[in-house]
Order: sequence, then structure tokens, then C-alpha cells
Amino acid sequence: SLDSMGCIVGQAMNLATTTGQEIYVRKDGTLTYEYVEDDRLIEGISKNEYDLIIARETMFDKSQFKTYPLAKDELIVAISSEHKLSQRDKLTLDDIKNENFILMNPYTSIYKLCINKLKENNIDANIIRTARTESIIGSVAINEGISLLPKSNFEVFHQKNTISLKPQIALSVVLAKHKKTASNIAIKEFIKFVDTITN
Repeated sequence: SLDSMGCIVGQAMNLATTTGQEIYVRKDGTLTYEYVEDDRLIEGISKNEYDLIIARETMFDKSQFKTYPLAKDELIVAISSEHKLSQRDKLTLDDIKNENFILMNPYTSIYKLCINKLKENNIDANIIRTARTESIIGSVAINEGISLLPKSNFEVFHQKNTISLKPQIALSVVLAKHKKTASNIAIKEFIKFVDTITN
């Protein structure tokens, strides 16, 4: 039903924004979902194990996947209120290049995005460790280091010590379908429903 679709989309968007690793699986015309890591997610949809997935747009090669926007998000600087830069309205990657970084685990798309952005800006970041979001937020709060995280993570955990990046690094959440996957009635209806709730 439309109500159950809406409930599932809502749950997935919440998990996709906090973890970036939520899968939607359509089996025999029914909707189910399961949680796996990023690499397994892409492998599964490429092998046609999953028809549709909800995750961050940065994970998908546009030449292989068709994506449908669900929600907007952005990468922000997570910083302690005690940090010398905490009163700034915006920060550039160059402003934080000499800081100690605590990033998400290496298997996540967020970690890979952060590394790519730092390399693009010729920054050899001092990454002191990687961890899950909850641990990062705790470590940042006591000023062990700073982090680059999706803004939505802080809304979920009710944290406010964040500063926007300049220029902004977008992290949209999308519904994705592999271009080689045939579109049956159930897939078409789900995509149609997503279009109606986002437009």
C-alpha cells in the first residue's frame, strides 16, 4: 500500500542518512530491506540481487545507475565548542588541513568521499583514527580531533557543534536502479511513488 511504501521510504532515508548503507530489495513483488556495508551494496545490485537501493548519491557511477533524488544533505565540519575554530561561520578544507581528523570507517562511502576531497585539495590529512558516527561525535566533543560528517547525522544525534564547509560538498540521498535491471510493474510503481513524495 502507499502507506507502507511511505513508511519504508522514511525508515530507509533515516538509515541512509545516518549510515549511508541501506538497501531496498524487491522480491516476488514485495518490499523488504536489509543492512549491509557499501561495497556489498554495490556488488549486490550489480549482480541483480537487489532491484532498488537507497543510499548516498556519491556511491553511484552515473554511467551505470539511474538515480532519483530523495533528500538533500551536505558534508560539514564536526568540531568541539572548545576548538579555536568553533566560532567561525564557515570553514574551507584549507582552514582545517593541519587538524587531527577522526573519520568514518574506511569501508564507508563517506570516508572515501572525504579522502578524495582532501586529496583534490592537496591535503595530507593527519587521520588519527576511524570509527562509527556515535564514537566520532563523542571524541569530537572532548576535542580529540575534528571530523567531516553528513549534516543529517548531527540532527539524528541532536548535536549542534557543526560548521558548514565552503564551498559546500553535497551529499544527496537517492533511490538508485542499475541500468541493466529490467523494470517490472512493482519497480515502476515504487519509483513513481518516490517521485510523488519528493516533487
